[in-house]
Amino acid sequence: MIRKCLGYACFFIICAVVLSGCGVPKHFVYKGSFGGSGSDSGLFKNPMDIAVDSQGNVYVLDSGNNRVQKFDDTGTYLTHFGSKGKYTGQFNLPEGICVDKYDNLYIADTFNNRIQKFDSSGSFKAQIKSNRFHSLSNPCDVVVDRQGDIFVLDTGANTIKKYSYRGEFLTEWGEEGDEEGSFKRPEGIDIDEEGQMYVVDSRNCRIQVFGSDGSFVRQIQEKGGAGPLLAPKKLALGPDGRVYVSDRGKIPLA
Repeated sequence: MIRKCLGYACFFIICAVVLSGCGVPKHFVYKGSFGGSGSDSGLFKNPMDIAVDSQGNVYVLDSGNNRVQKFDDTGTYLTHFGSKGKYTGQFNLPEGICVDKYDNLYIADTFNNRIQKFDSSGSFKAQIKSNRFHSLSNPCDVVVDRQGDIFVLDTGANTIKKYSYRGEFLTEWGEEGDEEGSFKRPEGIDIDEEGQMYVVDSRNCRIQVFGSDGSFVRQIQEKGGAGPLLAPKKLALGPDGRVYVSDRGKIPLA
């Protein structure tokens, strides 16, 4: 199962490019779809990200409606939570979501400059926001490793910030630029089984890979027939080692 799926994947299918791993699959089997455009339950307005919990429930970050919608593994609507605002449990155009091993949800509440944590029923649990030790500037994505450490793509600052499972700031790395370890508007992040982080460095049109300590490992810009990345947004890692990227610059014409 892909733990974290691709941005826009529920209603607006952009393009998935397989970048690494075991090669490009010969075909994908269409399994179905759900949703549509709107604000009623089960409909979406600019969905930005999606995550799946250990029970197979699907959480869609319905950004334009400032809410998270929950579905079962057949696409049947279950519930939703959130509204537009700045208080706990509210959102302002959130862009990233992930689920930890306990099925807690972490939301990158982008334009409220914070990360919010919820249980699987949508009850608010905690938040990470700016204080005198660190600040967040339009965070676009978040991921949690097996130890519970939280990694935040602080997009406005072109950095990655690491926090403990309690939300305590630990370290950060990155700066604006096009060198290894630098970023220009990073927008997507995921972690593989070995704890390596894959980061969508959007305006540098590449994927950068880091160790859990922030050490640079390698970068991916093109692979075989997939061609170069043009406008990558989000990514997901498959259990077979493949990297799946939503690339807004590769929209099929037919």
